[in-house]
Amino acid sequence: MHDYVGNLSAAVGSTPQTLAAALSTCRNGDLSTYFWPVLRTVGPTAATDHTGHDGPIHVPVEVTLTFSGNPRGTVVPMPQQLAGTVGDAVAVTNGGRIVAVTWTCSSTAERRTTAYPRCPAGDRVQRVYATPSRCPGSD
Repeated sequence: MHDYVGNLSAAVGSTPQTLAAALSTCRNGDLSTYFWPVLRTVGPTAATDHTGHDGPIHVPVEVTLTFSGNPRGTVVPMPQQLAGTVGDAVAVTNGGRIVAVTWTCSSTAERRTTAYPRCPAGDRVQRVYATPSRCPGSD
């Protein structure tokens, strides 16, 4: 299961033309497609006595996508049809070597962790995806 924002026509048969002619959930009209794994409560399932991953889905209160430059240059528009993936599909088994997802609390955004944080009452849990702007080791 994934959460999703962006282009409202995204589907298996989407083409650059159908995506360009669609509406978007983004206030600025961004027609890109953004999706990420849902966050669920993990606990004993109703059918079994063991911990499962079928708990209730926590729907985000807000989704903010921020594109930042780097010391080498400012943010520029992405080329059309650029596709990218962020994350580490085997983070658990490789010790989290290339984890791109971190967590924080809204009152302490500068403090990041790869584990789920315990936030003070009234804070929002925030999930942060960091996408590198260039390939590691390239100049």
